[in-house]
Amino acid sequence: AFRRKSAKSVAASLLNSHPISLISDYPGLISDIRRDYIVKLEESEIRAEKLRADLVVEELRRKGLDRVLREMLPKPKTSSLQRSNRRRQRSHERRALSEQLSEEAMAYFDECISLSTLNSSDFSASEDPLRDSTM
Repeated sequence: AFRRKSAKSVAASLLNSHPISLISDYPGLISDIRRDYIVKLEESEIRAEKLRADLVVEELRRKGLDRVLREMLPKPKTSSLQRSNRRRQRSHERRALSEQLSEEAMAYFDECISLSTLNSSDFSASEDPLRDSTM
């Protein structure tokens, strides 16, 4: 973490790091402080530029991973409107199929009943003439 120092604290640290003989050379001390401050500022700008470059690299990496993840995951579900339309259509198809099967079943039973009625009457009719002819 970069902590911003006040001008007084920088000057105090520079005064402590410089020998006492330089304190009497006040203009030289100011130029040394400026030079040290400029160097620290340039180092800070270099670190900031490196951090921005790292941030760009991380952003590109995030986008790449995001793209890979989207390719791996299944496609998003359809909207609820499309799902309800499909449900309604399937329900309609099931109802129509059920009605068709019911009609076919009724037709089949009607056919069975008419055949059984026809066969009953045929047997009784055919049995009677045979009895009549043999007697």
